[in-house]
Amino acid sequence: MDEKIDYKLIGNCVREERLKYNLTQEKLAESVGISASYMGLLERGERILSVETLVRLSIALNVSTDTLLKATLDSVERDTFSLQFALLTNGLDDPQKQMVLDVVKAMLPHFKQEQNNNE
Repeated sequence: MDEKIDYKLIGNCVREERLKYNLTQEKLAESVGISASYMGLLERGERILSVETLVRLSIALNVSTDTLLKATLDSVERDTFSLQFALLTNGLDDPQKQMVLDVVKAMLPHFKQEQNNNE
């Protein structure tokens, strides 16, 4: 499975957390030990950040590394579901794949109704 980390999503998360503390890129970069220009590149997802930098950012922002990685992990999880569907329907022709989707669509209202009843 070729799962790619979306550094742009991580950068967006870093920016959001930085803004919560009203920090400038320069101030955060200084506390992490990197240059302000490199911080800008990280926030735009134009550079791959090291594990060490990720940990330093999480400490400086007082969040877990999971928080900074969450968006990209969610993206990987969505890709995993797509892959699972592809594997389950491997060898089926398009009309058969459509039938599988139709069955799932027919089941969804029942799950939603059950969820509403449990709330």
